[in-house]
Amino acid sequence: MKPNLTCKKPDWVQQLNPGEEITLDMTKLVENGLEPMSAVLQTVEEMRPCQCLHIVFCHEPLVLCKVLEEKGFEHYDECRKGVWDIYFRQKDCPCPGHT
Repeated sequence: MKPNLTCKKPDWVQQLNPGEEITLDMTKLVENGLEPMSAVLQTVEEMRPCQCLHIVFCHEPLVLCKVLEEKGFEHYDECRKGVWDIYFRQKDCPCPGHT
């Protein structure tokens, strides 16, 4: 999977309202000896409809992207200066402005 270097952020990322974005820095999880996949999956289970999960990591989490895709999520990613920002949301999000 290649980063979306030439694509602009989709509206659902650009138009997030306060409280809709949950940020999880996986780099800090790994540095603290925690297993990032289980932390992400727990966070996904606790998300409300229309919330967006923003993951920060030092490399592209290909396995995570595949796992969340199978759970009905879509994503947008970008990499700048070796730091990946990956945004996930439910594909069938019913909220206005999130199409």
